[in-house]
Amino acid sequence: MSIPAHWPPHVRDRARRFLALWKYYRFSRTLSEAAVPFFKAHCAGVRHERDDTLRGIAYLSYWIASLEVLCEGWEELKLFGSAVDPLVTQDHRATLRRYRHTVFHFQADLDEKRIAALTTSSDVMEWVLALGEAYQDFFEHHADAIDVERIRPWLFAPAV
Repeated sequence: MSIPAHWPPHVRDRARRFLALWKYYRFSRTLSEAAVPFFKAHCAGVRHERDDTLRGIAYLSYWIASLEVLCEGWEELKLFGSAVDPLVTQDHRATLRRYRHTVFHFQADLDEKRIAALTTSSDVMEWVLALGEAYQDFFEHHADAIDVERIRPWLFAPAV
């Protein structure tokens, strides 16, 4: 989507930032398209070959870590009013932040307890799946074209 030049500067800035977050969402969604089926198959008892297991763990780890980036952008852009809001508590954010740091910074122990705690807790994984679905519900309205009308009230709100 090109941003109309006649929009006020603060609106163009919001539109650019929203499009940036939408791109992060698309990256995250691409990871989830591989991660979620792997996770569900694993929960159903499906045994994978070693390389498929490592690939699935990689997709799952990177997808979960990417959700923290979406939370950061969501908060920074002050988006609200969707199914995302009640799912993003401070405790959950702290969990995601620790997980992201563990995934993206070298760990000498690949069985690091911060990773194991997240991926072995069914409550947390249910929350992760729900958060991914909530972001999908919000952003997929913009899949074919960013629908400016849907975000117009937020976009054109006075600059802070």
